[in-house]
Amino acid sequence: MLKIVNGSLEDVKKELQSLIKSKRDYVAGLKDDLKNRKKALKAYEKQHPKKGRTDEVDLEILGKKSEVQKLEEKIKQKSAERDEFSQRFSITHMLPVSVGGIVINYKLYEKMLKKLDGFQLGCEVYKGEFILNYTSKVASGNLALYDISENLNGIVGIPEAIIIAEESEPDFEELLK
Repeated sequence: MLKIVNGSLEDVKKELQSLIKSKRDYVAGLKDDLKNRKKALKAYEKQHPKKGRTDEVDLEILGKKSEVQKLEEKIKQKSAERDEFSQRFSITHMLPVSVGGIVINYKLYEKMLKKLDGFQLGCEVYKGEFILNYTSKVASGNLALYDISENLNGIVGIPEAIIIAEESEPDFEELLK
């Protein structure tokens, strides 16, 4: 079982929300910049009608159109990155916690614990993975949670947890023998 010993889940929630908001704000800033560049390009083209333009002006307009196109592509890329990050690291699906030198999704861990109620559980960090072993009279298996630390650049308030032994109930059948 895991016990959080340093840091707070609430703090990391706020930090994730802040990071998602900053990515949203960055894309919004790029969109504002694009809007301003398009306005400036339109005004420049209006100042220099097609008839009577010099080659220098045509090159200038071509350069500005190229900048606008590059910015549109950048917005498309950053929007996709933002959307993927927002979906993947939404606090409804993700809460990072550091354990044994790796970072795992604590929400997924908690979800699995609920499903494994009644099983005998054990956990360990092995070769960069958090392994949750479960056994009962009927079934047994293990769940591996992978290290997600490389996806969490910029998050500094990740809580730390330690593995503690599960307090098991005595087996009454064994005691009666």
